[in-house]
Amino acid sequence: MEQKPPRPPLRFIGASLPPLPFMPLPKFLFDFTLSMTARVLYAVLLDRVTLSQKNQWLDEQGNAFVYFPVEKLAKTLHRSRSSICRALAELEHAGLLRKCSTAQGGANRLLLKYPPDAAPKEPESAEICRK
Repeated sequence: MEQKPPRPPLRFIGASLPPLPFMPLPKFLFDFTLSMTARVLYAVLLDRVTLSQKNQWLDEQGNAFVYFPVEKLAKTLHRSRSSICRALAELEHAGLLRKCSTAQGGANRLLLKYPPDAAPKEPESAEICRK
């Protein structure tokens, strides 16, 4: 087993700490019966799909997608391959993910979905912002 170097001591967050990198975990995920692995997996995929949006990785219908092999997801989340497969199945069953098969042996194209009422709301007009 590979030895990891010792981790430096943890510090408290103070006023001078720059923003830490993070992934958003959408609140609507708690309205679904999902394992925590499935929720965190959704957050990881959401982080990736925002990159796809920026890079215009869109399918024929204009939906952003990602390629993320199960093995890499397992390594990223420190979970087994079977745990990731179960979490992907949970997200599919909940309607939050669609997998599209690619060429034999290739990673599936993953498309995320979200409830319509979870989308960020735009202010109704500039008047609201001035108040």
